[in-house]
Amino acid sequence: MTDRDTITALLDRADAARRSGDDQEALSACLEASRQARELFAPDLEARAMLGVAQIRALGDELRPGRDAFDEAIARAVEGGVPVIEAEAWFGLASTFFDHGRSKDGHDALLEAMALCREISEASPDDRTAKARLARAIRLYGEHIGVLGSESDARQALELARIMYADLGEAAIAQSITADIAALREYSR
Repeated sequence: MTDRDTITALLDRADAARRSGDDQEALSACLEASRQARELFAPDLEARAMLGVAQIRALGDELRPGRDAFDEAIARAVEGGVPVIEAEAWFGLASTFFDHGRSKDGHDALLEAMALCREISEASPDDRTAKARLARAIRLYGEHIGVLGSESDARQALELARIMYADLGEAAIAQSITADIAALREYSR
């Protein structure tokens, strides 16, 4: 029988491997952590492990392995009551769909991420990380709908994200969004 500390150590090993660029080692550690977490019935840890698996598998050329792993991470995060991991999995799923030309599916996943980020931010109004996650979601949404051609909606979303980042003291990010807003007409269809 394994314990939570053993699984956490595997997840830490996976994080270190990802930082060093060893995706195979990271994948191996995440898969083992997922197996042990399932055995222990620790859906919160299994969600974190499956998020790692999904992020690595999404790097491949095929849609299905990444999508399936993100779906599993979402299910385990819901079961384990870990909305932050669920939101990250929705972000990853949106990116995976966008990377494979599935704009509608990506948009839907991004809306799920935004809704969760908003809930997390409202539940923890003093949490800078939660606010930054919500700003990131709104920025991605603005960029996506700008590419789809809704310039006025994109401008509103990007301006909101710019204000949120400025309020967080992230001047460089806010400035880059100002540049995005200025270029919006060019990349809107």
